[in-house]
Formats: sequence, structure tokens, C-alpha cells
Amino acid sequence: MTQQSEAFKAVTENVAALLLAVGSLSVVTCSLSNAEPAASPLLGAAGAAAMASPQAAPPGAPSATAVSAAASVVSTNTPSNSGALAPPAPEFASFWQSVDELSQGVRKEPVRVLWFGDSHTAADFWVAPLRQHLAQHFGVGGPGYIQIGLKAYRHGGAKVETGGKWRTVPARPSYFVKQQGDGIYGISGMRTVPMDEKAWASIALSSSEVKGPVRWQIVYRLSSPRSQFTAVLDGQVPRVVDTKAGSVRASGLSAVSFESDASATLRLVAPQWEPEIFGVFVEASAPGVVVDTLGINGARLETALTWSEAQFVAEVRARNPSLVVLAYGTNEIGDQLAPFRYGAQYDTLLQRLRAANPNTSCLIAGPTDRALPDWTSDPRGAAIDQVQREAATRNHCGFFSMRGAMGGTGAFQQWAFASPPLAHKDRVHLTIDGYTKLGESLADYLMGTEHSGGPAQSTAAQLTAAQPTAAQPTAAQPTAAQATAPLGQ
Repeated sequence: MTQQSEAFKAVTENVAALLLAVGSLSVVTCSLSNAEPAASPLLGAAGAAAMASPQAAPPGAPSATAVSAAASVVSTNTPSNSGALAPPAPEFASFWQSVDELSQGVRKEPVRVLWFGDSHTAADFWVAPLRQHLAQHFGVGGPGYIQIGLKAYRHGGAKVETGGKWRTVPARPSYFVKQQGDGIYGISGMRTVPMDEKAWASIALSSSEVKGPVRWQIVYRLSSPRSQFTAVLDGQVPRVVDTKAGSVRASGLSAVSFESDASATLRLVAPQWEPEIFGVFVEASAPGVVVDTLGINGARLETALTWSEAQFVAEVRARNPSLVVLAYGTNEIGDQLAPFRYGAQYDTLLQRLRAANPNTSCLIAGPTDRALPDWTSDPRGAAIDQVQREAATRNHCGFFSMRGAMGGTGAFQQWAFASPPLAHKDRVHLTIDGYTKLGESLADYLMGTEHSGGPAQSTAAQLTAAQPTAAQPTAAQPTAAQATAPLGQ
């Protein structure tokens, strides 16, 4: 698989602070532990090697023997026939048609993927492997959507900095009970507002992500006739964005566009009278594959249903996505709503997305495993996973089980005490390595649907964290069935 980019590695030392910020913004109830990780195998072929340097398990943690019951899960996403390639999985036929047009040089606009989700999505560690994988095979399209004005924010394809006083609207972007304010929050579910003339923001693109000419598009709304800000690109004349600049979109928001070399830094400075910024889209001038990261810390799928439907549909239509990914469920595990009720929420959101583009393909990514205080898996995870699977079938979407890709029941325990750890001790979030592993698994799955010829729902062996018996294999000795089970559930 594609290696982590330099942008990924540059933030490794800061990941603890980032995840603390995620935790403070999220409404997920977490229980942090100060325990040091015990040795444990990684899922996959590296499992035996990971056990070479065992550490003592902390009190209350699973024993190394119990954790070593993890077995290898190997992807088998391959064409169904050894002769002619099978057609794409029907759920992804539209997406692969767009990619084929791109590969043949007949498509003049990027193939766009919109990935909506919660804090797992927001930090871009999970999404970036898919972006890199698609770019490697079908052309670099650029980093896509970038939010500015947030203190705790990262994007794998850019260095984003913010200074001065900014306000986020709504104040609680993850709120999911009812619409907040006017409900006009663009495509990402929030807008940011510079509060004085000293506020600023900048975006510097990663040289490993995109090169050559790029297009920038700032989406905004001026709160009064006197509102304005100045956009500055290296080597270009600063441009004042006021009521005379830009163009009004179907959603009622405005947009202004620029072109530059990818090495240029974009700066937003000198705001006056609180202009509202809905984000910046950055794409390569030559068409490629673009993946927009659209995550909100603490979000549920229902969060998106509280936004103004008309403006949200219009903003999605403006992006013209070939594929939409919905990656929710981990926060819902901690709620009290009966799992079956989430099915109707998926129906509603997918109706809105298809109102924007009836031909878009869709993929529902199930929740990651989530552990209770005793490190057993929360049973709501499996129930919500099943509801999402059924919603995918009902709405003709692909389905990928993240908890299945992790190893199923008991997986979070195994990941948290792996060496190196793949999950944090908050029993909710993964490490950079863990998110990267899942992102690569999902990329493998999606690539496998190009010639699968069948329904795009993968299956996986279910692993448990129970004490192993003599008949249970160790990580170095998976059973034949486990060694051939595809990733995902």
C-alpha cells in the first residue's frame, strides 16, 4: 500500500494533543486510562513480529495470552473470473464509469468523493490513505475541501494555520436534536467568522500531495454590505473580496476563484464586518481524483439532517460527486436511541444526497469497535453495524464494516494493547497507525469493487477477546478460513 506522506509523519509528535482536542470537542463520553500498553500482536502478517518485545500488562488490562487470540484477516478482493474482467459492483458502477472516463482522458472535471463522518473522519488520518491510493492509480486531484478558522484542525494535504479571534457557527457543530440558527452551514456543517481585523488564516499545500497549477475556490457569505476580506496568493496582487467580487451559487452562498502554482500559499487577511467563511476547495488544474474530508468532532449522522436541506443539496450538487461515503456510528454507540431507528435516518440523508446527484454511488462505512470500561466490546456496535448494512442494501449502497476490518468483537482491546498501539486508551479513538490501517483496508475494498461483479458488501471473520483455548490459533497461526477471509464485514 501507499506509505504515509511526509505530511502524515510531520504531525506524529503532535497527535496526542490533536486527539485531546478531538475529545474536548466531542460529546462522546470517554474514560481515559493512564495504563501503559501491554504487548500484543498486530492484526495481519506482522502479528508474530509484534510480540518480540513483550511488556508487562497494567492492572485490569487483558493478558497477553488473551490478546494473542487475534487472527490474521486477509483481503480477497479479486476479479471473479480468471479470464475477462467482471463488471464493477452495481453499487459502484457510476463511480467506476467516472474513473474510466478520467483514465481515457475524456473527462474534463475531477472525479470527486465526499466523505462525511465524525471525529474519526475529521482529522483526515483515516481518509488520506484512500485519497493517496486513488491519486496514485488515477491521477492527483488535489486535497479538496479545507476548513479554515478552526484552532484544532489538520488536513493531510496542507498546512493550515489560523490566528486572531474566530467564531464557529454553530457553536456546537455536532448538535443533532434540531436545527441551529438559519441552518446554512455549507457542505461541511459549519461556518467560521473572523471577529476582528487582526484575524487571519493561511493554507500551504503539501508538495507531496499536489504539484503544478491548482485552482482555489473560497465559499463565503457577507453578513452585511460592508463585509469583506482580502485574499492573498504568493506572487499575485491581493484581491479584496466584497459585494462586487465573486459569484452567487444556487445555495445562496458566494464563491471566488483563483489559480496559482501549488507552491503558493493562500492567506485570508484584513476581514471587516464579520464575513462568513464556509471553506476552501483546492483542486489540481488537470483532472484527477479529489476526496473531500467532511468530518465533525462528535457528530452523528442525524447532525447532517439538522442543516438546511435546500442549501445542503445545492452545495453537494455544486461538487457533483461520483461517490459519497457516510462514516458514522461510533458516537451513536454511546447513545440510547434504539439502533433500528437509525435506518430511517440513512434513508433520509441518502435521499437528499441523491436529490443533488441521482447517479452518485454511495458507501456506508460502519462504526469502529468501541470498548466498555472492562475492555469488552459495546454490544450496540454490532447492532448499529447491522442496521447500517441493511440501510446500504435498501439504498443500493456498498457497505464496509470497520469493526469487522478491525477484527470484530473484542477488536478494540486488541488494538489498544498492540505494539505499537493501534488504538488509544479512551476506548473510542484510534492512533495514526490504526486509522491508516483502516484507511488502507477501505481503499483495498473499494479498489476490489471495480471488477467484483457482485454486491459490494464484504465479509470478515469475527474475532473475540475471550481467553484462548488450546484449539484457538495464535496470531502467527491463523486458521485456513481466517487467512482467506476478506477485510470488512
